[in-house]
Amino acid sequence: MKPGRRAFVVALGAMCAAPNALSQGQAASRKRRIAHIGLPNDAFFDAIRNRLAERGFNADVAELRAFTLRPRSPTETPEDRIAEVLAWQPDVIMVGNMTSVRVAKSATSTTPVVFANLQDPDTSGVVATLAKPGGNITGAAVRYNDLFLKRLELVRELSPKVRRVLVISDSRNGGIPAASQREMREAAQQLGIGVTEVLTSDVNDDWCAWAPAVAEARADAILTWGNMNPPAAFPASTPWGSRGYGECLKRLQQESRIPVFDDSLDTVALGAVLALGEDQHESYRRATDIVVRILRGARPAEIPVDLSMRAQLFINRRAAREIGLQVPQTLLLRADRIVD
Repeated sequence: MKPGRRAFVVALGAMCAAPNALSQGQAASRKRRIAHIGLPNDAFFDAIRNRLAERGFNADVAELRAFTLRPRSPTETPEDRIAEVLAWQPDVIMVGNMTSVRVAKSATSTTPVVFANLQDPDTSGVVATLAKPGGNITGAAVRYNDLFLKRLELVRELSPKVRRVLVISDSRNGGIPAASQREMREAAQQLGIGVTEVLTSDVNDDWCAWAPAVAEARADAILTWGNMNPPAAFPASTPWGSRGYGECLKRLQQESRIPVFDDSLDTVALGAVLALGEDQHESYRRATDIVVRILRGARPAEIPVDLSMRAQLFINRRAAREIGLQVPQTLLLRADRIVD
């Protein structure tokens, strides 16, 4: 080929490639969008943002925006709010409780949804299997039933005279799955403990005022099950998370003078006697790692659910003393953190 002919072919090839290169450049210039179902001032938002930056998706290349599904008026529904999320056209939606997962799942089958801090997503029908979630949903989860049964054993260890426990679950998140109920009752029976279950709907959605329910059940200990949504009257602009939730548990424990055994470690610093679970911030960091994989091209259906949590035991010895409990030394020696 003559030199002039070769130069012409090279130039023509460059001209043909230019539109495609421009298109890719335009696509690359658009920030990736991550919608977080929560509040911009909650600690989980910061955990996600910091993890994204650690993985190369800082504010220059990714936009993290908080949304809430809490209705702004009596006529509004969570389904109305999720429509606002989808209108923003996020690349990924992050959620942190069963209600948000279900609303997102019913609203879209294409936009990737990544959950954090979710209990047993396979048995609840969120994913097909843990290894192969299928669909557009995956995330970071915990084997919650195993943790709950361990908390039940800790109840007996802390209070050997316990005869009955009150288990609080949120009806808006589906309550306690039937299979888990059976295992819970069998384990409690082996420990010689009776179980009374109460749903938020049984106390008009104001589970911050459950002392009467505790008294009626004649319970010796209180255990929570799964994610808890805020009471209907809780201000929409106020962070719920561990703080609002923890304040409710503290109030319940003080009014009933019955120890609370929770699954959120943060609530122990606020006054709950004991918690066994994962640091929820770490759960969001694990979930964010999955978000990064999706932003880099992985399909949610093929990303296994992350179960690599590390359970920790937190004890508030001061709160125990305030309601007349003495924490055994054997239990204190196993604690990852003690609040005095």
